[in-house]
Amino acid sequence: IESVIIQHDSYAALCVSSQVGCRMGCRFCATGTMGLIRNLSSGEILEQLQIAQQIKPIRNVVFMGMGEPLDNYLNVLGAIRGIHDTRMFNLGLAHITVSTVGVIDNMYRLADEVPKVALAVSLHAPDQILREKLIPSGKFNSMEGILNAMDYYLERSPHHSFIQYTVIKGVNDREDHARRLAQALKGRRVKINLIPCNPTEKLGFETPSSEAMEVMKRVILEEGILCFIRDSTESGRDVSGACGQLALKTVDKRQRHNQ
Repeated sequence: IESVIIQHDSYAALCVSSQVGCRMGCRFCATGTMGLIRNLSSGEILEQLQIAQQIKPIRNVVFMGMGEPLDNYLNVLGAIRGIHDTRMFNLGLAHITVSTVGVIDNMYRLADEVPKVALAVSLHAPDQILREKLIPSGKFNSMEGILNAMDYYLERSPHHSFIQYTVIKGVNDREDHARRLAQALKGRRVKINLIPCNPTEKLGFETPSSEAMEVMKRVILEEGILCFIRDSTESGRDVSGACGQLALKTVDKRQRHNQ
């Protein structure tokens, strides 16, 4: 089980895993190459925070480690309640972010049960066609359906929704990609996080240039949507602990399941 402490200027955040492996199969993510080995229990998720707090105080928890959180909904919900419980970790719900590639039914459930947690939606493409090439599960959870579910969350939540967009050199890093992404999100209460792709063994994707990242940011801002370049997601590259690099080095294929 892998988790990562991310040190910001004035506080530390913990990126927790919700599964061992993942069945979403995102082409640019090392975890996706593992397949789904198993779900983590609520206790195993909470244990990551317990261990991290022995190293340094943790202010924010983000479900952005190994696995698709909304594919392990009940255990993730139990962990959220434990993180928030005054008898346990006593973190405000606003300090918890759940990221999803778009498990639509459970996006609606999350909005109904814990609307005060922050929601991050991993789009990674401006349209359905490109998204399906990068995210195979996108064939079953359409971009239109995901945005409708996000709208339902925004109606109930006091927060913005975060849009996660991994920028891959020569794949989704052009100016027109940025413009079409912004136009698809226009009128919604969102913030776009541009995440430079972190290289991983055998996947073959490359990190975009800083110039391409800046152009995308400028175009999105011109369309009237808040946009940030998240350089902190590069932290840990040297130990394969950066965003998109979390994966076991050796996996017993007999342990895999795809239920």
